[in-house]
Amino acid sequence: MAQRSPAIYKRIVRKVGSDLLPAEVLGSLKKPLPETTGHNKEVTSGSSKSSKIWKPSLQLKRLFNYIHDENIQPKGSIYSIRCVDKMGRTTKYQTETPYDNVETGKGGLWRGKVERMYVQLKRGGVRFLSPEEENKIKKTSTKLKKV
Repeated sequence: MAQRSPAIYKRIVRKVGSDLLPAEVLGSLKKPLPETTGHNKEVTSGSSKSSKIWKPSLQLKRLFNYIHDENIQPKGSIYSIRCVDKMGRTTKYQTETPYDNVETGKGGLWRGKVERMYVQLKRGGVRFLSPEEENKIKKTSTKLKKV
């Protein structure tokens, strides 16, 4: 059980002796000792407060990733996952985050998969369609839908 600084101070003075220590040393002893228990500096009510530490609520959130073609489940706070979505979804976030900042094994695995897919796309010779080719594809798809 944590003790308050006056009790700790009295115990030190009792063991060492107040007549042996100069006043400056006794004053410096009081400074580093906490005034109250727990993380609260002041207790306004008469009761003692707990030393509960704040932690963010981490949750598993399912996000669909087009490159992986599956749902991935990152663990994080709602705020951090929303920031990833605003940045441009998980693929962009994974490619722009340095390897040093990726702390989990899953994050490194997902980033490796994304980079591998980009390499495969570059080897395959991905090219953009001309507007005429796009119009042909649209016409054929509308014909197929009508049938």
